[in-house]
Amino acid sequence: MKAETHIAVGALVGAAIVSQTSGSQLDTDDLIIFLLSVFGALLPDIDHEASMISRRAGPLALPFRLVSHRGVTHSLAAIALLYFGLTKLGAPQLIVIALLAGYASHIAADMLTVQGVELLWPVCWRVRLLPKLLCISTGGVGEHVYAVVTFLLLLVIGVPLVIR
Repeated sequence: MKAETHIAVGALVGAAIVSQTSGSQLDTDDLIIFLLSVFGALLPDIDHEASMISRRAGPLALPFRLVSHRGVTHSLAAIALLYFGLTKLGAPQLIVIALLAGYASHIAADMLTVQGVELLWPVCWRVRLLPKLLCISTGGVGEHVYAVVTFLLLLVIGVPLVIR
């Protein structure tokens, strides 16, 4: 899927987290959690040289470009590594949740595509959530419909957060 779709999905995840953890008014911490979910939703594509996150990361992305797209960075192993790395660094639990939820949302969204992901890397099986005939083509009409539905859900969750 394209970065815009992953941003919408990450924003939906971030809004859902904030809706469950926020006080009566939104504050800076809520915005940080929201943005970390969006960032997490972009992060798996660091393995693709043309992706938004890879281009912005510059030389930091180079080691990730050595692996196949939708391989290790789109796997349960990557989620586990990110979890252990964040907890070892002492990241607060809500930050860990926001980043991992955004990251997992990216993988789940890519599992709706024809290409699927190597979820069980290093096993090279491509995993999809739907039969191939029902899967979404990246950049196709199906992805646009998915992005619009995601955005509408974001409005349903996000608007009440803002008008509290």
